[in-house]
Amino acid sequence: MDDFLNRKYNGWDVHAMLHKAFDYAVSVGLLARNVCVIVSLPRVEKYEARSLTLEQVQQLLSAAKGHRVEALRILVLVTGMRRGEMLGLKWSDINLSSGLVSVQRSLVDVKGGIIESKPKSSKGYRSILLPSFAINELRVHKEGQTALRESATKWQDGDYVFCTSHGTPFAAANLAPCSNRCCSVQDCPTSGSMISATAWHRSC
Repeated sequence: MDDFLNRKYNGWDVHAMLHKAFDYAVSVGLLARNVCVIVSLPRVEKYEARSLTLEQVQQLLSAAKGHRVEALRILVLVTGMRRGEMLGLKWSDINLSSGLVSVQRSLVDVKGGIIESKPKSSKGYRSILLPSFAINELRVHKEGQTALRESATKWQDGDYVFCTSHGTPFAAANLAPCSNRCCSVQDCPTSGSMISATAWHRSC
């Protein structure tokens, strides 16, 4: 209950929950009608997405050059995948020969750890064709990960494309919207869907 009360809900969330509860109350005879049907909902603020300019993309890629998560940044920029989808990506989801990436899951932070979550709808399952430079970067990344695994004293093999130095999955909470290096990009968008595109791992 404390966890429920501590969450932040908007007007639409509260209305949906009450509407469902009152529907049930009507069905069992506790209420004569559902008053939620006459409630005026708050206006939804329009969100205007900001896209990166070519210069900003070049700066972001330059800042990522040689970094252990360089491939992650490249894939986010060329695919637009969500942060959880990117962290849930496994090598079995990628065909380096055809350049196809199959989105099959997301990683979700929960109390006590990280869990895999399936897409909420059929549209969440999709295939993305990668450009050749992204495929080449993934090959380099895989070679580096293989070397890291062979030299590690402890390795948890979850087949994740992007993982810690022990093979365990990254927590989405550890992805900062902008690190010091990322924030050097002028007018870098850091809200909405662009958060994942400018994400940078704090502990890499």
